[in-house]
Amino acid sequence: MKKIISILLLLIMLLGMTSCTGGGNSGENGDEQQDGSGNGDSTDGEGELGVALYFTAATNDPSSESTVWAKKYKNTIINGGYNSFMPGEYLAFHVMVKNESSLLMKYDLALSDAEGFSALINALDVYCIHIPDGPLEGADLTSENMIGTLGDVLDEGSLFNGAIAPEDSFNFTIAIKMNEATSNSFANMALGADLSLNVTYEVFKSEEDTKPGDGSIDFPGVDF
Repeated sequence: MKKIISILLLLIMLLGMTSCTGGGNSGENGDEQQDGSGNGDSTDGEGELGVALYFTAATNDPSSESTVWAKKYKNTIINGGYNSFMPGEYLAFHVMVKNESSLLMKYDLALSDAEGFSALINALDVYCIHIPDGPLEGADLTSENMIGTLGDVLDEGSLFNGAIAPEDSFNFTIAIKMNEATSNSFANMALGADLSLNVTYEVFKSEEDTKPGDGSIDFPGVDF
């Protein structure tokens, strides 16, 4: 009887180990909650190897070895209930895009879908900036680095995409700023839905797919 119980326990352990393993050639990073300022708790969990996103405050230096990057599994950058925007105010953070696999990957970065947001998205401008070192400064938010209103960007779907070599990474800075000319009608208006930044990825399947090159992206004002 003891022998049968031991065998059953061994089988249960083996099944448990099997259910914790993962794989596959495509994926999507998951979500973890952040507050309105773009800060939030990271998770210690190990996700499927692929293209992952890491975040740090825009007040940090992305090139410094002392900067702590948090891997996020729920990439909410502004909560839907956030209603404290003032004209000229912005929320911003550095993002690292990292290929954690041993394969050449193509990836696509996108904000949330456009459902559930209030009219506030038409008063918020989105900036994507390449800052190799140092913190973000207000002077970095130029018209060359603005890619549109948040409403425009949500309608577009993809923020940018490209290819990234095995175990390679790059970083960029994203900022959401209320336009200085915004009227009082948007005062205390909440965003209405959580705004998130997510990445999807897949392995290249042919030599032709590799033509974009590692780290190539396509959006205004940025040259990696």
